[in-house]
Amino acid sequence: SVHVLYAKRANKENWMAIIHVNANELVELNNFICWSNRAEFRNFLFLTRDPMMYEEIMKRDMPVIYLDRSLVDATNSPQSRGGNSDIESAASVLQRFDFLFSVLKAGYHFFYSSVRAVYLDDPLRQVSSFHTGEAYDVMVRGNNTHIASAPYNGPLAVRSTNYGQYFWK
Repeated sequence: SVHVLYAKRANKENWMAIIHVNANELVELNNFICWSNRAEFRNFLFLTRDPMMYEEIMKRDMPVIYLDRSLVDATNSPQSRGGNSDIESAASVLQRFDFLFSVLKAGYHFFYSSVRAVYLDDPLRQVSSFHTGEAYDVMVRGNNTHIASAPYNGPLAVRSTNYGQYFWK
């Protein structure tokens, strides 16, 4: 069950990193796994919509959640969407948002990021320190070098509080 996976992967403050992996990011996946082993960082799980990437991660015995693309694609077939890739992209994002909301509803806080991000230390330690005394429920990147990126590309941290869940809805 996903709840067992969450319990195993979350740190003692109920934070876990959710690392999004796209197709063709095998090099980045290798880098992240190598870093996590060196840093002894275990409070993460991978999230992917690519079946081949899912199989690759499973072969490595790493925690992964697979969001079945066919569930989105079936409702957005070329016939029903008129070939509109914007609708398909939006459906993909909504599927990811629904999954992340389920993490919050289960009582876990998440730090969401791409596998392309490079960390020098445990990102959850830093995120947890920002939330000391429950001062913040949501943290998004405040760096304008990524202004062209959509906010769902991360990094993004949300606490499982009433305000955090309300924000995510």
